[in-house]
Amino acid sequence: MSILLLLMASATVSAALFDGPMVGENATTDNASNASNVTTMPTNATENQTVAGNATAAMTVADVLGQQENLTTLAAAVNATNLTEPLSQDGPYTVFAPTDAAFEALGNETVDQLMNETDRLTAVLQYHVVEGNYTSQQLMEMLQNQTMNQTANMTQNQTANMTQEQNVTQNQTANQTANMTMENVTGNQTMENVTAQQQAAVMLQTLLGENLTVSQNQSTGDLMVGNATIVMADINASNGVVHVIDAVLMPPENVTGQANQTGMSIVNVIAEDDNLSTLGTASRNANLTETLDTGGPYTVFAPTNDAFGQLTPEDLSELLNNNEKLATVLQYHVVEGEYTADEIIGMAAGANATNNTTASGSTTLETLLGEDIVVTVSNGDIMVENATVEMANIDASNGVIHTIDTVLIPENVTLQPTGAAEAAQDMTQNQTTANQTETATANQTV
Repeated sequence: MSILLLLMASATVSAALFDGPMVGENATTDNASNASNVTTMPTNATENQTVAGNATAAMTVADVLGQQENLTTLAAAVNATNLTEPLSQDGPYTVFAPTDAAFEALGNETVDQLMNETDRLTAVLQYHVVEGNYTSQQLMEMLQNQTMNQTANMTQNQTANMTQEQNVTQNQTANQTANMTMENVTGNQTMENVTAQQQAAVMLQTLLGENLTVSQNQSTGDLMVGNATIVMADINASNGVVHVIDAVLMPPENVTGQANQTGMSIVNVIAEDDNLSTLGTASRNANLTETLDTGGPYTVFAPTNDAFGQLTPEDLSELLNNNEKLATVLQYHVVEGEYTADEIIGMAAGANATNNTTASGSTTLETLLGEDIVVTVSNGDIMVENATVEMANIDASNGVIHTIDTVLIPENVTLQPTGAAEAAQDMTQNQTTANQTETATANQTV
C-alpha cells in the first residue's frame, strides 16, 4: 500500500512539473494560447506589474505593439524600420516595450532624431528584443535559481573554510584555541552578510548582439531590465511575449550599428551624420581631422547643427573663418579617453549611481585644450557645462561621441563680429585723431 501511494504521488509531481514550460525553455504557441497558461506574477512583485494574460495570444508581436494605446511611439518606430516583418512572422521573441511616456522622457528632439536616422533607430529597437519566449515567471525562476546557485557555492566555500579552521584549531594549544574560536573567525562573515552583497542577475542576448541584464529590485520586488522597470508583464503573442517597461534602453557602447560594423573613425562617423555637418566642416577648417581620425581613444561632445545655429550669424562666421580660434573651441569639446554615458554618470554620481535614471552629481574632465569642463548629472540627464547631451554613446573605432545642444566656448575665447571689430578700430583711430587735432589747436591758440 505504501509503495502504491508513493507511485501515485510521484505521478502527480511529474504531471505538475511538465504542465508548463521549464526555466530557460521557450514557451510554445500552443501554451501561449491556452487560457490555463496565464502567467501569474510572483507574490513579491509590485502592483504596477499588471499581468495582461492571453487576450492577445492570437496576435503577432507586431500586432500587439500596434494595438496597445500606450505603445504608439514604439509601434511607429518599428514601422519606420525593417523590424515589422520579423516581429510579424519569426520568433519566438521577448520584447521589452518602452511606453510613450518613456520615449517622451528622452525629449522630442531626441525622438525626432531617432525617427529620422534609421540605422540608429534599428539598433536601439534591436536592443529591446531577445530571441526566445521568457515570461515574467520564467525570469523570476531564473533569478531564483541564480540566487540558489550563489548561495550553494558560498555555503560550500564557507564549510570548507570552517573545516580548515577546525583542523588548525585541533592542532593548536588550548590557549591558542581560546583566542581563535570559530565565533571570532566567522562572526563577521555570516551567510546573511555575504548573500546581501550578491544580487542575482540574468544576462539575455539581444538581437543587437549586446546583453541585457535582468534583475530584481531588492526594495520593491520589481523585475528590472537594465535601468527600466517592467510595469506590465506577459502580454502574450502568437510568436512571443511583450513586457512593457518605463524607460527606453540605450545600448551600452553603441547606438549606431553602422559605426560598429564598419569600424569608422570619429571623423567618418561625424561625416556620415547629417546632423553634424557643421561640426565636420569646422573640424576640417581647424585641421583636427587627422587627430580625430587616427588618434584616440577620444570622447567627443559634438554640437549639432542646431547648436551652431544658436550662435549669431556674425559669431558663426567669425568662428568658421578664424582657424586658430576655431581650433581652440573644438579642442574644448574633446576629452582623451573613451567615456560612455554610464561611465560618466558613475563618475559624477559615485555611490549615488545605483540607478542611472535618478543619479545626480558632478565631475570634471580635462579637454585637449588643457582646460577642464564640468559634467553634471541630474536624474540621469547629462549636462556638459551649459549644454545638454541629446544622443549618447555613438560608437566609433577610436572613441565615442555624445551630441550636445550648445557650442561650448572657453572663457579665454571672445567672439566678436569681424565687421564690428574693424568698425570699432576705425572709431578708435578717428577719436584719437580728433583728440590730437583738438590738442594741437588749443596749443597754437595759447
